Amino acid sequence: MFTTDTIAKLTMSTPWRLFSYCVMPFGKGVSTYIDDICVHNTSFEEHLSLLEQVLRRLHEVNLVLKPNKCVWYQREVEILGFIVSQTGITPNPKNVEKIINFKRPHNVKDIRAFTALAGFYRRHIQGFGEVIEPLNRLLKKNTRFVWGHEHQVAYESINNSIVKAVKLKYPDPYARYSLYTDASDIGLGAVLTQMDNELGEERPLCFLSRKLVPAEVNYPTVEKELLAVVCALKKLRKYLLDKAFDLQLLE
Repeated sequence: MFTTDTIAKLTMSTPWRLFSYCVMPFGKGVSTYIDDICVHNTSFEEHLSLLEQVLRRLHEVNLVLKPNKCVWYQREVEILGFIVSQTGITPNPKNVEKIINFKRPHNVKDIRAFTALAGFYRRHIQGFGEVIEPLNRLLKKNTRFVWGHEHQVAYESINNSIVKAVKLKYPDPYARYSLYTDASDIGLGAVLTQMDNELGEERPLCFLSRKLVPAEVNYPTVEKELLAVVCALKKLRKYLLDKAFDLQLLE
């Protein structure tokens, strides 16, 4: 935690408001989540230098690492349920296996568990909100649990989608974004992409989707399409704010 005097010195002025650090931000090349530390660089020499600094700092504050919980000099790492590499982020195969081996839900508790597992990777799956909608209907209050054909189709579709989950690209602050949105009578969807110059093709940064609430179902088609744009812009604000980007409404 910073002292009050230090917070004042680290205040930044932006066109929207003043922002201040209240705690120590991440250092360059070091990302931390609770007790997980990830050290990353673009070259082996830089990696060695930064790793030495991190280990020295841990020693200074008497923090101990368990060797059997550390991995060194990896091209990809398992962290927070994902496989993170130089080329992008994919779901951890171990978790994917748990999802596809999840037995068909037989009650509300099973559905909650299954949708929570699968929903963790919804950013990797196009149209996830629409696909899972039949299962979500069984979670409504005073709804009798009857497993039908549409629920089985949704269950199998989610499993197939998880297996084929897309590797997401890292955002490039210097490349132009493209936003594609769509709407149906069931839900809204969007995908944010950027061009991958090495592959010569667009790659997704994330997929978004959600079902329509009852009032939105009655919207005219044009308003549903515009609602998809508005919802996508709100969710993707951190990427698109103050940026020029291409927008395409899909039919």
